[in-house]
Amino acid sequence: MTEQSLNNWFVFYTKSRTEKKINKKLNSLGYETFLPLQTRVSQWKDRKKHIDFPLFPSYIFVNTQEKIIPEILKMDGIVYVIKINNKPVIVNQKEIELITKLIESKLEIEVQDNKIMIVTKIKFSSGVFKGYEGTVIKEENSKKVIIKIESLEKNLLIKFDTRKLKTIQN
Repeated sequence: MTEQSLNNWFVFYTKSRTEKKINKKLNSLGYETFLPLQTRVSQWKDRKKHIDFPLFPSYIFVNTQEKIIPEILKMDGIVYVIKINNKPVIVNQKEIELITKLIESKLEIEVQDNKIMIVTKIKFSSGVFKGYEGTVIKEENSKKVIIKIESLEKNLLIKFDTRKLKTIQN
């Protein structure tokens, strides 16, 4: 079997604020998709409302064959496939599972593109993230853990109880 015939998780960039609509359309066409959503409280003048926002704005993950990408790109609302070094980004299953666990944990997650200076490398020693690696950074009165999604070149910052972490020796 060649890499062309295997299903992989590819990342597509969508028009702004159309992720949910495109996700629904892709599902109705039989595609396996992943749209990680994070619930936030939005404050209006007279009330508060819980709203699901995409963790990665304008990104939708599709599990398909590389040869199907041109077909997906023809869909209204899909702008382009995310590429690095002129090749479509493939997100591995372990990263999809990690993002899923992060969403399910209901922890506050912040996505960053920029490179962050490493402070302390760690490994989760217990809980649902056991075995995953990351980096601890210190902020005022709190500690956050950075989990790097290598394939997307993105960092996920989460507030986490650092007692459940084990330092990795360099």
